[in-house]
Amino acid sequence: RLSKKRHYAALLVQKAVRGFYGREYVSIYREVIVVACTKIQALYRGVLGRRRAAEIKRILTKFAVAVQPIVRGWIGRTYATWLRENWRRAKLMQKIVRGFNSRMAFKRVGYERLGTVWDKYAIRIQNIGRGYMARKEFRLKMENLVFNKILIPSVIVNQRVYRGRLGRRIGFQKRLERDAAIEL
Repeated sequence: RLSKKRHYAALLVQKAVRGFYGREYVSIYREVIVVACTKIQALYRGVLGRRRAAEIKRILTKFAVAVQPIVRGWIGRTYATWLRENWRRAKLMQKIVRGFNSRMAFKRVGYERLGTVWDKYAIRIQNIGRGYMARKEFRLKMENLVFNKILIPSVIVNQRVYRGRLGRRIGFQKRLERDAAIEL
């Protein structure tokens, strides 16, 4: 009978100790679960954020690739137009100033001394002719320079962008066909 009491007492002690440890385990488990859930949520939100950022970057890159050739072409055309207009205006201004200077020189010399200044005017006419030829040659050189330095490179850039886009599109279609063949 004493051994039954001891056995029963041992059971009660075991029961109390196991209950104590069980309650401690559950309280620690609840704390760990909260921390683990928070950590999992943070990691998953980071994954979603990176995916979203990659998608936004892909969209912006696609937009930039589509817009850049248009903007570059516009800049090249605008610059070429600006150069042509400024050459035209400079030529007109030179013409006006030279005419004014010639009239003033003619008035200074006077009509009575016209016979003595023929040589001076012949030299002046030659000077004007040489200036005209030099400006004409300069304009042709500048047009060639603009054509070679601006227009040709802009066309090359446009072609490169278009061919790249076309290559990516064809590559994407080939990948889709390959993946479809693999699934079969």
